[in-house]
Amino acid sequence: LNFTYALMSPVMNAVKALELEMVHQDFGEQAALDIAVRQGERDRLLHELRARIAGKRVEELAPEDAVDGLQIEHLYTR
Repeated sequence: LNFTYALMSPVMNAVKALELEMVHQDFGEQAALDIAVRQGERDRLLHELRARIAGKRVEELAPEDAVDGLQIEHLYTR
């Protein structure tokens, strides 16, 4: 996850609420947080994560909708 500092609180609250494993964090110019999720739960968890960060219900956020200030990228599969 790469995100602006304005999203720090929603991101951290969503990560905690979903009980996601934080693997690495970097708080340089832009915040970056690596999380680990099971491959079979990836799509559901990332959709719920994005919805929580955006302050919406999962049903209100389409899978292709972007959240301003948030970028999610898949780094690798373990």
